[in-house]
This record gives sequence, structure tokens and C-alpha cells, in this order.
Amino acid sequence: MVAVKPLLEQYGCLLTVEDDLQVLTSDEGVVTKVEDKEGKTTEKKVTASVRVYVKATATIVDIETGQETKASAFAREAIVKKGMDDSQITGTASSYARKYALAGLFLLDDGQDDDSLKGAGDQQKKKPAAKPAAKKTAKKKQDSEGLLEKGAVIARLEMAKSIDTLQNLWVEVKDKEDEELRQMFQEKADQLNQKPELQESSKQFKNAIDWLLASNTNTIDRLKKKYKVTDHVEKSLIAAVEAAKNNKQ
Repeated sequence: MVAVKPLLEQYGCLLTVEDDLQVLTSDEGVVTKVEDKEGKTTEKKVTASVRVYVKATATIVDIETGQETKASAFAREAIVKKGMDDSQITGTASSYARKYALAGLFLLDDGQDDDSLKGAGDQQKKKPAAKPAAKKTAKKKQDSEGLLEKGAVIARLEMAKSIDTLQNLWVEVKDKEDEELRQMFQEKADQLNQKPELQESSKQFKNAIDWLLASNTNTIDRLKKKYKVTDHVEKSLIAAVEAAKNNKQ
């Protein structure tokens, strides 16, 4: 989360993670192992099986377009966990579910979790890893000096959403004398400078409030780079943020 916060502010996005408890019951019952004070383990059968799952949902929102992308993950509370009270068990399940919701949202996998595949037997470990097939992708190609080739520049140019991003991309261009690239950058800059007007009744207005509340810095100026903000709307935006802050206190 620490690493993603500056990127959220740079690209004008809002990230939220919410939990929801889901309770499943069964008449079949469940058998669980319980350890007493002397360390002796016995089996205990609960007649009515009740299992609590924590569902975490991670949502990222583009405040300019209002487009949302979500990912969810589940974690089951343990019936008994040595050394933990009920609140700690729920907190552990919540942390686990949130971690996997964020991993699903950003396509992350460190391969170090307890439920990761760790090799299916000695025979599998002995097999040499197959070399991945070569693929033609639009990933950036860099020369020995770290500058971008034309194909990689065009791919990133299409995804640029701000003048700042456009300027940073131009610094990485290898052939700055390419007339076609220069024309494409100019057209993209003209497109980005055509800022839509922020309407007080729009979804973007609500997203802007959430973004300002989540940011530790004054991002009104950054917001103006994306939208045309009238004095009236700016005052309404500031008032809405202050009201939201007071409600949290």
C-alpha cells in the first residue's frame, strides 16, 4: 500500500478495500481439535457447523472517467486458533482476504504464501523448467542507454492520461527527431488539454471528494489539470470535503 499511494495520486485514482462477513451453516456438524492447558489434544464435535468467511473487495476508481475495477477474495475464520481470541481470529482472516484481493486486483504473486504451489513431489522438482515460448508483446524495449524505441513509445503514448505523464515519456524517447512521433505527441497533448468541466452532480465530483479525503496533500491543483473547475464548483468541493472530515470526527 505504501508503494501504490504515490501512483494513485499521480494517475488520479482512488483505491478502497472493504470487508464483508458471510456466515455458512450446516446441520452435519464439524469435528475440530482442541488443546487443553496441559497440551493434550482432543477432538470436539460441534453439532451445528457454523463457518464464518471474510470477503474482502478491493476497488480502484479512475476519478476522471469514473471507471471501476474490482477484485474479491475470501478467507475463512478458524474455529479455534491457539493463542488468539475471537477478534484476533477475525482480524487475521481479514488481513489475509485483503492481501489476496489486492493481489488479484494488481495481478501480484510472490509465490511465498503457505497455500502457494511448492512442488508436487521430488520427481517434479527434478524436471528442468521449460523455457517460455517467445512472444511478441507491446512491452517497452530499451536500448543500452535505457531510452525507449519507437514501438514502445507509441504503446505508452496511447495510455497517457496527463500532460505530466506525456512530458515524462518524452524524456525517455530515443529518437526525438522522428517527425511522426513529434506529431503524435502534439496531437496527444492537444487532446489532453481539452479538459472536461467538473459537474457538481456528477459521479466524478463524488470521486474527487473521496480522492481529496484520501490524499495527504492539497490535490486541488492536480484536479484542475484533469478538469475545468469553476469557482462555484471548487467552493462546493472544498465544503463537501470539510463536511466529510467533520462527520468522521
